[in-house]
Amino acid sequence: MMEIKHSKERLHYITYLIFQAKLDINMSQRLKCLIQGKMGTVHLKTILIVPFVLQVFGIVGLVGYLSYKNGQNAVNNLTSQLLHRTNDLVTEHLNSFASNAQHVSQVNAHAAAIGLYDPRDTKRAGSYLWKQIQVFDISSVGYALESGLYIAANRWTNNEIVIDEISPQTKGKNYTYDTDNAGNRTKIVEIYNNYKPLQESWYVNTAKTGKPIWSPIYNWDQAPQFIAASFNQPMVDQKGKFIGVIGVDLLLSQISDFLRQIKPSQSSQIFVIEHNGLVVASSTPGNPFKLVGGVAKRESILNSSDRLIQATAIFLKNHYGNFNTIDRSQQLKFKLDGKQQFLEITPWKDDFGLDWLVIVTVPESDFMAQIEANNQTTLLLCLAALAIAIIIGLLTARWIAQPILRLNAAAKGLARGEWNQAIDLNRTDEVGELATSFNRMAQQLSESFETLEHRVAERTTELAQAKDAAEVANQAKSTFLANMSHELRTPLNAILGFAQLLKRGNTTAKDYREGLNLIQRSGEHLLTLINDVLDLSKIEAGRSTFNPIGFDLYQLLEDVRELFALRAEDKGLQILMERQTNVPQYIRTDQTQIKTNSD
Repeated sequence: MMEIKHSKERLHYITYLIFQAKLDINMSQRLKCLIQGKMGTVHLKTILIVPFVLQVFGIVGLVGYLSYKNGQNAVNNLTSQLLHRTNDLVTEHLNSFASNAQHVSQVNAHAAAIGLYDPRDTKRAGSYLWKQIQVFDISSVGYALESGLYIAANRWTNNEIVIDEISPQTKGKNYTYDTDNAGNRTKIVEIYNNYKPLQESWYVNTAKTGKPIWSPIYNWDQAPQFIAASFNQPMVDQKGKFIGVIGVDLLLSQISDFLRQIKPSQSSQIFVIEHNGLVVASSTPGNPFKLVGGVAKRESILNSSDRLIQATAIFLKNHYGNFNTIDRSQQLKFKLDGKQQFLEITPWKDDFGLDWLVIVTVPESDFMAQIEANNQTTLLLCLAALAIAIIIGLLTARWIAQPILRLNAAAKGLARGEWNQAIDLNRTDEVGELATSFNRMAQQLSESFETLEHRVAERTTELAQAKDAAEVANQAKSTFLANMSHELRTPLNAILGFAQLLKRGNTTAKDYREGLNLIQRSGEHLLTLINDVLDLSKIEAGRSTFNPIGFDLYQLLEDVRELFALRAEDKGLQILMERQTNVPQYIRTDQTQIKTNSD
């Protein structure tokens, strides 16, 4: 049963394929007929121009499209490489940024541990720290001892270096000293009463953990408009006893300055964020934070004033769900206002607690501008090529079609009988050969037509002469037949007359009477034949007449049978005649015509 079912299914499928094939063939034939029908009505110039123009336009358009796609692919590859390279530059800078702080902190802590300098000598220590700022790309370096002593060298935004000190000499206040080019203190710039270094998180957290760590990002107390990250390390004396904490600050604005310098394109953005979404640094103009009452407030990337950064943040949040889940480098794409945007996000961290995300976003339009300009140039070239193709096509079509049109006009002239249709083309190509062949054909047709006219005239003369001779012969024949008819009628009339007189007598025997009847009928028949001959002469003379009369059709048929009976008996034959019952007995027509045709 299953085999039968499968066989039926295969049969139905084969039937469907045959039907579909027939349908496809019919559609192909109809389409072919339609195309042929349409092509037959198109002018020759159109046939010559349109395919040529379409080919040129299609090839140029295809080349332009492939050029655009190749350019787009090249831009994608270039953007990918550029994103990766930019991320590498940022991570290298962050590594250098962090290593500088770590290196300076470790050098100072080690120097204090081995007794290279006395941390309690604030004057010499201040000068020493001032020189480190000159050498290393850091914003601040200083330390706080358990005794409350604090000494630090700070670089302000105008690149001016000052020294801060809290010691018994300053009576527990923070004095800020201006310095000269040698690092010597010149004057007191500011006195700050509320700074308590031993209560700051950078000191408390480092003393508590007993190991080097990065502090959370914070605002400077004396200059809250500045945001910094501090690398802190415990200080010990020569006996290894904890004596304080040394810290190196790095302003986040330094990272932003670097990011602005390496922007891969005009509209691109580079920014560094923490996993909580707060901005660390950005390549946008100005500061990546807001000043509220003179205090810098870091903003979330989702609330960035830069539209591209905000759109990137929204895309990443929707893509990952949370910034904390981003743990590997990845390149992504998204659209902003319908335009493609490329981005690469890379986690960056060090061994002491920094854990940031580096994000580079590049609009495709920054690199597609030149390609779009090239596309416009390509479009103009396409239009120029199309115009040139149309002009060349028109000239070519005219060069080819003009002689063909002349040939066409000359052929129509030949059809109307205008034989002087010579075409003069000074060309040696196929069209020139065609014109030469046409001229020869026209000449041959003209000669043939003249010969034919001469022959027709001769044949017409011969036919006229033959017609005259035939008319003379017909006239002679008609005269002869008329005379013969008269000569034959005279004795026949006499025979018929005497046959009738003999029949009227009563003395005639029955056999003789039948003989007389036969003689009379034969004579009448002979008379009819003579009349027919006379009618034939009338027909030839154009005077045939039709004489309908009423008569007995049965009797006519019997007379015909009796007429041929004697001849049949002589040959040993018997004539049998059958008459259908639906044959009428009496009819009205020309009896002579029927009798003659029956004979």
